[in-house]
Amino acid sequence: MWRRRCAGGAWPRRHGDAMVVTGSSGNSVHSLDDRPALDVYLDRHAAPAGVEHDPTAFTAFALTRPLAIARRGDVAIRHVLGADPKFHSHPSLAAYSHEAVVHEALTLMAYLAGITNRITLATGILILPQRQTALVAKQAAQIDVLSGGRLRLGIGVGWNAVEYEALNETFENRGRRSAEQVAVLRALWTQPVVDFRGEFHRISHAGLNPMPIQRPIPIWFGVGSRDHAVPPDAALRRIARLADGWSPNLTPDAHGQAIVARVHQYARDAGRDPARLPLEGRIRIGGQSPDGWTKQVNAWKALGATSVIGEARGRCWRVTIHNADGSMGESCGNGARCVARYLLDRHGGEELELSFAGGDVVARREGTGIAIAFAPPPSPEPIAVDGVRGYRVSFGNPHVVLFVPDPANADLTALAVAARAALGDANVEVARVVAPDLILLRVDERGVGETLACGTGALGAVVAALSLGEVNAREVRVRLPGGTLLVRPGPDRYELVGPAEYVFRGELAS
Repeated sequence: MWRRRCAGGAWPRRHGDAMVVTGSSGNSVHSLDDRPALDVYLDRHAAPAGVEHDPTAFTAFALTRPLAIARRGDVAIRHVLGADPKFHSHPSLAAYSHEAVVHEALTLMAYLAGITNRITLATGILILPQRQTALVAKQAAQIDVLSGGRLRLGIGVGWNAVEYEALNETFENRGRRSAEQVAVLRALWTQPVVDFRGEFHRISHAGLNPMPIQRPIPIWFGVGSRDHAVPPDAALRRIARLADGWSPNLTPDAHGQAIVARVHQYARDAGRDPARLPLEGRIRIGGQSPDGWTKQVNAWKALGATSVIGEARGRCWRVTIHNADGSMGESCGNGARCVARYLLDRHGGEELELSFAGGDVVARREGTGIAIAFAPPPSPEPIAVDGVRGYRVSFGNPHVVLFVPDPANADLTALAVAARAALGDANVEVARVVAPDLILLRVDERGVGETLACGTGALGAVVAALSLGEVNAREVRVRLPGGTLLVRPGPDRYELVGPAEYVFRGELAS
């Protein structure tokens, strides 16, 4: 996902009917392709800044652009409450804090049902376990009636424990409870009178009126996130047993293919035909050419996707790095965070992308710092330099990570000379794993010499330590002479987190 390049390009022409999806990433989606093999959806319109705060302006805008329903950070509509990052900690609070303007999903759907005629309305996603099931059934049925049977209910279990507490719902059992909620919804949408006794619900001979036009309304499951793209096994099994379709937040590569295969096997285990479980992919639109969109769509089509959501977010800047010796650098972890902070402060927003020669990174605010996400590197190569074992790792920059008993007293300069002579130009690190979540590190950077800190070096050290089997933590501290960086390893991304300071020193050449 992050190894593409920033590129321009005109929007393709729109064909056929459209579909509106409201959800956490703020996407409107339009059909681009009438071919039955694959329907493609894409965001083309976003509400101007400030519109979301003015009900009159927002109404006027929606009437003239009814498909423009959301813009990241402004009109995201999955949440009920936003938590204050000063008192709560979660990666997603960088975008969805108490400062994010949030429009309620089902209320907005009812409004859109009244000003549109053909588009499908879909929540992407509604956090079902934090809401009363019978009330959601009533609201969804009403929207389906108002829209003439155009609603698709996308559901998920969410991440915001603060919301659950405030809504007087239990966060810890949300997955199991959501499965029972699906059964209750379908019963209320298809039976005039329902008598239901479950673990979490009790309905004594009661029913909805009016009932929805679609009986039942299709229920799609959203699963995964940018921070945790690999869903728990229990979530995949719920999809296989219960969903009318699913929208995973994963990358359409070999890893994504393995997850899709698991869901299909679970569906067969549950007596369902996987072909009757449609898959909706997700592509990044911002900064790409039509060729880039096509490649992503084809990748999802190869996984069996029947539709694709296009995320229009993703402002992207190209960044060129010059090392101290004048050579061109491939990437820079700490530099990326400082550049990202400058751009976010100057242009606003919570997330952007930076394109380096060594690959693209996604940068976002996290509290007072900046977190950047890299695609996972290729498998590390075991090596030895002067009898010291280590690994060669490509993480934006080439790295040689050598494990020594005491990095503080190791002859880093001599090891760097020997490593480059034997293995080629690279940043050279000496490291020691002192705990499953702590690595000591020193770095000799190409063209610079020993440096106080190195972001991609910290990432490389964690990858190498994982290969040794000596690191086992969701967040690893990497302690360098200049301070401590945090690395969050994962199967689909590696995040580097830490402060991003403004430091200017030097002079302009005449």
